[in-house]
Amino acid sequence: VILVEKNRKKSIFLSEAKRILCPSLMIKNAFVEETNFDNVDTITARGVAKISKLLSCLDPYLKQNFKFVLLKGKEWSNELE
Repeated sequence: VILVEKNRKKSIFLSEAKRILCPSLMIKNAFVEETNFDNVDTITARGVAKISKLLSCLDPYLKQNFKFVLLKGKEWSNELE
């Protein structure tokens, strides 16, 4: 599992949680656009960006056999425009 978080303060918190709960977890302090997802099979996102922008950032991976789990609110369809 790789967690990508652009906010350094949140990354530090996640690193502490990792130390206590799940040492095999990997925390990456970066923007999603700067992250290589070549060795993953599922990408989840919550509160990252609008669906259209997120899929644009992940365009190179859309042609591969990835699963995307996008946690969105009831207004999710508005993000496709």
